[in-house]
This record gives sequence, C-alpha cells and structure tokens, in this order.
Amino acid sequence: MSEIFQDYRPHLVCVNEIDDFDPFHTELRKLLEAISIKHKEAGLEAIQENEIFRHVDEETLEAISVMINTPSLWKNRSAIRNTEGSDYDMCTAVRTWKKEIIDETTARVKEETTDYETINHVKNLIRNEGFSIERALSALGVPSDKHSYYAAKLKTMATK
Repeated sequence: MSEIFQDYRPHLVCVNEIDDFDPFHTELRKLLEAISIKHKEAGLEAIQENEIFRHVDEETLEAISVMINTPSLWKNRSAIRNTEGSDYDMCTAVRTWKKEIIDETTARVKEETTDYETINHVKNLIRNEGFSIERALSALGVPSDKHSYYAAKLKTMATK
C-alpha cells in the first residue's frame, strides 16, 4: 500500500505574501486570491475587475464569504447567480456589496450629522434660553423615546 499512497508533506501558505496565483489551477486559487485581495489597497476593485471571479462555484463562494467576512455575499447569492445557473458572478457581487457599504456609511453619516446638529441646538437652547435638556429636546421636536439617548450623549460630552 505504501507504493500507492505518497507521504505528502504539509505546506504552509501565507496568502498575503503570494504575488503570483498562476500556479493554482482550482477553485482554491479564487479563494486564496480573494483573501489576498481583501487585504490590499486595491481591494474590492481588484476582485471586480478580475475575470476569474466571473464564475465561482457555490462552495468557493461560501468559503470566500466566510474568509473575507462578508455574510451578505452568501446571503444574497441568488442575486449574483450567472444566467447559465451553475455558478456565481463575484464581480457583480462586489458591485452590490460596495453599494451596500456606501449606503450604510451614508446612512450612518446622516444619523451622526443629525445627532451632531440636534446636540448643538440643544446646547444653544440650554445656554441661551436656560432650557432644561428635556424642554430643549421637546422644543426641537425630538421624539420622547429619543430623549434619554440625547441626554446621555450630552452628559457624556459635558464630562469630557
């Protein structure tokens, strides 16, 4: 039996140090390259422009989703299925994923901007009109369920 089975030595691979993925000819190449790309400056654009990511099988897509920490990639896989039906187009997935990131960031910035503006208005009403925090928040039309949120933010800012 020892003639049939070879004793393969294990090889450790540091994905971030691989510059040439050409020696890899299986779906493993796509997985390793996706992990590597995620940590490089070009990042998502490199995946989006790389033709090998136009046809990724389901197991590889799941592994990439886990390894680059993008659960939405796996969750929304039906939207990126190729018309041929047996594999997935990660180039499309990356465009969708980038849009989600931009939308989430925009929403967070809007929320933070609104918070910042509300807090400044409350501070002005307290300083200029002698309002209490509760009265200032009510005067600004802030819903009562948000009062404790803003009160906590103002108190945190006052202690800094």
